[in-house]
Amino acid sequence: MPAATLVIAGGLALFFAVALAYGAWPVLVDPPPTDPGPDYVSELVRQRLAGKVIPLLAACFLVVGLAVARWIRR
Repeated sequence: MPAATLVIAGGLALFFAVALAYGAWPVLVDPPPTDPGPDYVSELVRQRLAGKVIPLLAACFLVVGLAVARWIRR
């Protein structure tokens, strides 16, 4: 498998895992208020990830790219 494919697939997978762990997990663990609106969870997740999507995506691609580069050199 080409290295670029590994970096793209791994970067996206790591991004979704980090975004789920950082953005959605804390919102899902906290109990909702007594009368939440229909989009309560999605709005809280959007607020937690506001302005952080591009840096998270870049960091994930950087980490996976370094790992793949190191693995291919062996």
